[in-house]
Amino acid sequence: LGVAATVPVAGDDPASLVRCADQALYRAKHGGRDRVECAGEADFAAIGQADVIAAETVARPPEATLSSTP
Repeated sequence: LGVAATVPVAGDDPASLVRCADQALYRAKHGGRDRVECAGEADFAAIGQADVIAAETVARPPEATLSSTP
């Protein structure tokens, strides 16, 4: 079982909470049967960092390079 809980603040979205619970669930599955894993601050920070990276990638996509072979 994966569990995530947080006190909502401005800018939080339900999808982030679900992603954190999902990460905890995968840790529980990896750890074996009859386990409960709780999402911690590190999980929320990692999700937030991933969201920032994704937003930056969308805002500034990598430049395409063209190459030709003779």
